Amino acid sequence: MEARRAASAGDRLDDIRQLIRECDVVLQRDPQCLHTRAVRGHACLKAKLWAQAIADFGAILAVRPDDVHGRFSRGMALFKSGCVEAAHADFSRVLELNPHHVMARYARAGCLNSEGRFHRAIQDYTIALQHDERESQNPSRRGEKLPRGWHQDAEKFIHQTLTSGLRSRASCRSAEPSTAPAPAATERREAAATAPHKARRVVRVVLDLPPSQSSSPPVGRRAEEPQKELTPTPTPTASEPATATRVERLVAAAPRPVRRVTIAL
Repeated sequence: MEARRAASAGDRLDDIRQLIRECDVVLQRDPQCLHTRAVRGHACLKAKLWAQAIADFGAILAVRPDDVHGRFSRGMALFKSGCVEAAHADFSRVLELNPHHVMARYARAGCLNSEGRFHRAIQDYTIALQHDERESQNPSRRGEKLPRGWHQDAEKFIHQTLTSGLRSRASCRSAEPSTAPAPAATERREAAATAPHKARRVVRVVLDLPPSQSSSPPVGRRAEEPQKELTPTPTPTASEPATATRVERLVAAAPRPVRRVTIAL
């Protein structure tokens, strides 16, 4: 799972860098195309190319100094690159143009916190939380924010580029034939092939049933032969011991059935 996520992140970064190279080609032909500047600036933010992002948003602000989102984006790039004071100035200008810009309020609080001005930072955090609460209670107030214009279009374009790139790679991967068998099935087959043959032992068990259980033959087995007619046993004489008479009677009695069971181990 971690390897798959890392591969996906690498693919996204490759798409962003490819988009930046395409913007480079366009801006070489037309350096005044502010829309391309916005696309490359936001792509550089995603690629963490802070210096190039600062330059692109600076070029936009040179033409449109009141571009709220362009100034906020440059402030974010400045803060990430370590220029806290310059970022603080950009966020303050954004809040002058739009006091309801919650993200700029949070960002300026972060600058104040980095500068050690904790009391002011707490004030900005408190105001930002209040704006967040009001917007959650009344979503229609979100429409009071200034439109982002090119920046919104640029972010949508970047999102579409990344989405289409991921979909195309996923379709290519799904189209690849999978000829290799499943690892688990292969391991089971190899283990079965290499395992030594185990000899089976056959044990024959002979059960001598008592007369009470021999009234009916077992199912599937031929019934015992009918009992032969017994001949009367002569009365023993005095010279014959009594034990001999009992033995003769036992021999003459009908044999008890014997059940044989074969068990394969």
